[in-house]
Amino acid sequence: MKRPRLTLGIVAATSLFAGAAITLSGCQMHSPPATQAPWYTTAGLPAAADRVGTVDRTELLIAYYGSAMFDEYLQDLRQRHEAALAADNYELASQLEHQGESGQEHAHQQLAGKEGVEDILIKIEDVLAAVMREHNLDMIVEAGTWEVGEAQLIDVTEAIVSEIPPRQRAS
Repeated sequence: MKRPRLTLGIVAATSLFAGAAITLSGCQMHSPPATQAPWYTTAGLPAAADRVGTVDRTELLIAYYGSAMFDEYLQDLRQRHEAALAADNYELASQLEHQGESGQEHAHQQLAGKEGVEDILIKIEDVLAAVMREHNLDMIVEAGTWEVGEAQLIDVTEAIVSEIPPRQRAS
């Protein structure tokens, strides 16, 4: 089998994800609001939610893609790719390159508001649960998407993104 060339998906994913996040941190994203569905709730869809936490999607994405958590994922992907190449397993190496490339596209689509953030919410479920308890919330939703009843909307963006550990800077 022909040895695949190392593609952008693995080599430069960190800088591209970070670049997209940095570029968008100064922009306002104006995508249409998503459907009225909670991002996180412990009791299903409360019929009469009194306190609803809201999270700015762009800030959540910037925090996640600039986090140590995401860096660990990329490091693991790179290591697995290098190991596959060292073992002459070009099929696996190609699959891992595709995973890196599709992950990069997914991040761009998330930042554009065209894809959901469920994959990130799963990774920070403990943070969401803690913020819900701390702020006595019925659910957490994307900012600008909840207009049901007389619910009090509480912005918990900072409470959530501050709990996502940032990537370690080179010294």
